[in-house]
Amino acid sequence: MSGSKPPPRRRIGTGMIVLAIVVACLLGLQFYRGHQLRASCEDGGGGWDPDLQQCTFGRPDGRVPSPPESQPQ
Repeated sequence: MSGSKPPPRRRIGTGMIVLAIVVACLLGLQFYRGHQLRASCEDGGGGWDPDLQQCTFGRPDGRVPSPPESQPQ
């Protein structure tokens, strides 16, 4: 019954292919998420700042204003 189990080398090759597919899918999802964020920003009337990696809108210079600081009472 030598044909019932694949040789170890074949299993390692299959495992490497599966691992490569998983890594490719994860990288693809990361790229797709970034694309969707940019597209959503631009569809909403904003502009995408590649340096800050965030949506900018509402200011003439295109920068997102920082949140207001709380005033001590």
